[in-house]
Amino acid sequence: MPNQVAIDDLVADLETIRLAKAEIAKMTSVKEAAEAKIKDRMGEAEEATIGGRVVLTWKRVVRQILNTDQLKLVLGPAYAGFLRESEARTFLVKD
Repeated sequence: MPNQVAIDDLVADLETIRLAKAEIAKMTSVKEAAEAKIKDRMGEAEEATIGGRVVLTWKRVVRQILNTDQLKLVLGPAYAGFLRESEARTFLVKD
């Protein structure tokens, strides 16, 4: 499997990715500002309505997570026996 591949003919696609990332960042800020405004109005309420119709919900979710630091302390070296390796590829556009 090669470590590098030339994409000279895909420069326009790379530029599209860069422009899209910038637009996503901008729109994420706009979205987060609107959410903050609505959440501030909602306070502790779980539902928000327009014209009496529920248009969004903001409910609490409780979940249990594994405290891996504590588990390492309790299990010591045996902790490694419970680890499972996972592999993924990260698509990263360099600036």
